Amino acid sequence: MAAIRPATVRLQFWFEYNSLYSYLSAVRIYRTLAHQVGQSDHLERPTKTVTSTLPGVLTSTAPLAVAFRPVLLGPIFRHFTGQATGPIFSQVTRLEYSQRDVVRTCQREDIPYHGYPSNPTPGPVNTLLPTRVTTFLMYCLASHGEPDAALDLHHPAGLTDQPVYLTLDKQFLLANWVKSVFQAFFYDGRDISEANVVLNLLQRFASELAPGLSTAPLLRWLVEQPEGQHLSTWITQSPAEFTSALGPSVLRLCQSHPVVKGWVKHQTEQAIRQGVFGAPFFITEDGEHFWGNDRLQEALHWGIANVPVTRAKM
Repeated sequence: MAAIRPATVRLQFWFEYNSLYSYLSAVRIYRTLAHQVGQSDHLERPTKTVTSTLPGVLTSTAPLAVAFRPVLLGPIFRHFTGQATGPIFSQVTRLEYSQRDVVRTCQREDIPYHGYPSNPTPGPVNTLLPTRVTTFLMYCLASHGEPDAALDLHHPAGLTDQPVYLTLDKQFLLANWVKSVFQAFFYDGRDISEANVVLNLLQRFASELAPGLSTAPLLRWLVEQPEGQHLSTWITQSPAEFTSALGPSVLRLCQSHPVVKGWVKHQTEQAIRQGVFGAPFFITEDGEHFWGNDRLQEALHWGIANVPVTRAKM
């Protein structure tokens, strides 16, 4: 009897906004989801014309479902190595090789890339704020009765340890957001640690995010807490007013709300418990681990071939 395949193959995508190779994986995942939803690639592509075949689209016999899991690598590196930075930045020769390797990949797959922006010298920045915002968006977009929504509004933090698999349209929206944060950093040369840079991105996405956030039970729960009541009028405004105030309001929540601030710590600690020691890192539904952008396609193939029995029979 032929093996029964699921409608989708699920993959956890652990990433860090400072990670060069996470950027490459984020673009490949975005383009794959764009292909699934029938959308064209919206990245600025200064050298080539968009064709029906997007470079970097993953090969799969089943649709891809991605759980986006942003983390901070600093605490992860300290846990596993005792150092705050990874091996790439501790070895000049390895750093030079990695940067050249990324340039080659970006040229081959037509990914916009200018390298680390000067801050004042090229290198990593504090990615806490964009990581908080991404985590906030992920959980709020999921708080609508998604089948795998990893949410428990009775939990003090409003979430559990399970990965969040959104519906396809929301996956594509979140993938576009993640790709755009990376692109602002590695292509546009913006310092994504700065609040005004993150705010500009939120304002750019406001009209797309507003429908999901305005009806999100988790957002209402956050605003009902004492620390969020200063935004209580925002969630009761008209759709146009809600959208207009979305950027500053989300930014304030992510900068100051203790529950939201705790989510990144929670997610990073969970990464350590699961053995995530770098980024990008992929975990299949049956628990297999894959590290690195060059293992993304392999992770997808493994996920297709090793679907848990309970899902394969669905």
